[in-house]
Amino acid sequence: MTERSTRVNYFELVKSSPEVGEILTTAGEIAEQRVHPEITDGDVLSALLDDNANVIRQVIVDSRVDVEQLKADVEVRQDHDTGPYTEGQVSPQVQQALEVAEKLAEKDHREIGKNHLIAALLQDEGSEPSLLLGRLGIAWVILQKIHTDSQEPV
Repeated sequence: MTERSTRVNYFELVKSSPEVGEILTTAGEIAEQRVHPEITDGDVLSALLDDNANVIRQVIVDSRVDVEQLKADVEVRQDHDTGPYTEGQVSPQVQQALEVAEKLAEKDHREIGKNHLIAALLQDEGSEPSLLLGRLGIAWVILQKIHTDSQEPV
């Protein structure tokens, strides 16, 4: 895979953005448990579902969606290569989401935060988070809440 100049460096991001670094570290642990060679968008969604302090979790709880069932649905839907996880390896979809999140953060004149990552994942209509949360009818609610909370277009 050829690296582009816009490629977000996983290790730099983990150091520079504690919020997103924590999510990516947890997603890496999940990828390792699921025997994924890289972090997938489903692994990132699972990490966000494990984190009580983000907009996805808030909207899910407010919508009375069963978080544990949703986490189980994410795991079942994972259809990826298996193999040992290598720290810092992310799927092309996660890499793309990190790049979009970085652009959103630059637009907000901030470091990448959880809301930037969530918005980036949900903007990709083919991503696992977008598909699962869209099926539940809450993807749009999450994006609206991010927009309202930031008072900036996302």
